[in-house]
Amino acid sequence: MDSDIELKEKVDELTEMVKENQRMIRTMYRWSQWGTVIGIVKWVLIVSISFGALYFLQPFLESTMRTYETASGILSSMKGPSSTATSSSSSFLNLLKSIR
Repeated sequence: MDSDIELKEKVDELTEMVKENQRMIRTMYRWSQWGTVIGIVKWVLIVSISFGALYFLQPFLESTMRTYETASGILSSMKGPSSTATSSSSSFLNLLKSIR
């Protein structure tokens, strides 16, 4: 008879432990799901901000590239004969005036 009582106490104790375990596992699973959602939102924000920045910076980048191409063209023409140096320097001055 004592063994039945002890057995019932052990079963009750195990039942409580299983219930507590289930609560902990459910909580961990819920946090895992939130972590996945937050990770997805984080990457969507990173990609969106990157494309948005590219969209707003594109005119400045294009202007910089045009200026670079013009300057490199002027520099390459300055490497030619000295007779073209005066026309190149005036082109360079015009470039500087257009940048202002």
